Amino acid sequence: MSGQTVYLLEDCESDALAFSRAIRKLAPGTEVVRWRQAQTAIQAMDSGLPAPDLFFIDLNLPGMNGLEFLRRLRSNSAWQFVPTVVLTSSASPDDVRSSYREGAGGHIVKPQAFDNLVALLGKCLTYWFEAVLRPNRA
Repeated sequence: MSGQTVYLLEDCESDALAFSRAIRKLAPGTEVVRWRQAQTAIQAMDSGLPAPDLFFIDLNLPGMNGLEFLRRLRSNSAWQFVPTVVLTSSASPDDVRSSYREGAGGHIVKPQAFDNLVALLGKCLTYWFEAVLRPNRA
């Protein structure tokens, strides 16, 4: 699991730092690109930024929320098949349903302990990078 690119849409600095540390621990060659706001990520997408191997999206963001961003991502033909995982503090059944309705490949709740985050992200990376077949990038 190296040489991959992971994008993260997360406004909380401590959550983003923990996420990046966990990814570096699990897959040292993986590049992590992070945005704090959905609008900034959309501008990057629209400017021709290449799609990532995996995109983690928080739901609770300032301005445009994660579900609105996911809807926008899925409407972009170059990004519609990017594997996406909602990584959020919400375990609300409505949020889980909405995540999948908007095209998320998974909805996971942020664990509090760093070791639990590493274990959870390890399962995600194994699933998305090793276990499943994905469409070729356009």
